[in-house]
Amino acid sequence: MDSNQTPETYKISTNGFCANISILFLISLVISIIPLLLNKDSSIFYSSQPFYIAVLLLFVGVMYYKWYGVLLAAFTFTICGLFYRFEPGVIFLNSILNIGQIVLLLLSYLGLKKIRTQNLNMYSKGDFFVSVYNFLLILIFIGYIVACMSAEKGSLSLLGMFFGAVMIITLIKAAVARDVRLLYFTFMIALLPSVIISSVAAFLNGIPAGERLEYIAVWSFSNYVLLQTAGYLMYQIFFTREIRMIENSKIIKVDAGSIAFYISILLWNLLIIGMMNDNIIKVNSPIYFFPWALGNIFLIMNLYFSSFYDAEAENDKFSWYEKRVVIVEKNTATIITLISFMLPLTFSLIESIPSYLPIFFIANIFCACLSIGLIWTPKKNVKFIALLKALKTIFYTYSITLLMLCVIMVMSLI
Repeated sequence: MDSNQTPETYKISTNGFCANISILFLISLVISIIPLLLNKDSSIFYSSQPFYIAVLLLFVGVMYYKWYGVLLAAFTFTICGLFYRFEPGVIFLNSILNIGQIVLLLLSYLGLKKIRTQNLNMYSKGDFFVSVYNFLLILIFIGYIVACMSAEKGSLSLLGMFFGAVMIITLIKAAVARDVRLLYFTFMIALLPSVIISSVAAFLNGIPAGERLEYIAVWSFSNYVLLQTAGYLMYQIFFTREIRMIENSKIIKVDAGSIAFYISILLWNLLIIGMMNDNIIKVNSPIYFFPWALGNIFLIMNLYFSSFYDAEAENDKFSWYEKRVVIVEKNTATIITLISFMLPLTFSLIESIPSYLPIFFIANIFCACLSIGLIWTPKKNVKFIALLKALKTIFYTYSITLLMLCVIMVMSLI
């Protein structure tokens, strides 16, 4: 997000520490919402749920950020605990347990990086190769997601089948390829940290003796399936990549547009959390995952690309920005047309309209109108029109995602 080479945009100075913490907090906020929307049962931090997809993202976090990834996990588990309003002691204990698993994953991964073998796989060179083994992992991961989303309640026998299938093909692959790294990964990363922490959690959380074995098995098997399928695929992709965090004392300059996108992502995710907290979105309602994901994909991509400066080679930079502003305005006009058609139709189909639905329609119209309302900019003020492009893009994205939210709400009410 350092944009010192871009003088044609507004700048805000900060130090590396604030920038690092801001990035980690934003990532943790996004990650924490994924299990809130997708999981059907509300166990403590979903530690024993078969579909705890966030563990994959936290594993990528420690691969990418190393020890900063542990701080990322701490933010994530704290947000989950606060959302369910657990007692401080419960939040602290379970946060420590889950962070302990992330620490073990990091230590095991650092050990894996030190292994030197003659067997140089494609991913050791930074490439990703869709081998037969990788293709099977993809199929099993997709099947596992479908099974978890469609089943009314987690089945230990079904989970054991997925666990056994992944373990068998992994051992066969490791034996045929004589891949020491794969053996290390499957036992020291995908399995052992989960077994250790789940055993400790079963004891400290007071799980009855007759249920402890099942508790440990569900936690360990589910994490193993996720980490050995999608987690191992991510490992192959990120094996040669890592992020160097900004030096804490370094002063950097950040584009105002990037900050605007950052704030918009925070507000979007806080809105979803607020809706779940007020039971507008019922907790664990997977259908709302799609508008949430849509908004985050658009806004995060814009945040990332806002750090690049594509107008550098343009002679008339004002015209370059102006063309993109006009594109946003034209697209927003279509959204307003859809809203104007949908609003009266909704009120004619629903007899008892909840109080929150008109508010979301008004917010939708507000964002759409705001996206096209400001159309005049001084000709020579390139900095302002660059910021205007970011603001119009944000409110256009809000109008799309809020429209999708309204459609889902209307469908559920009908």
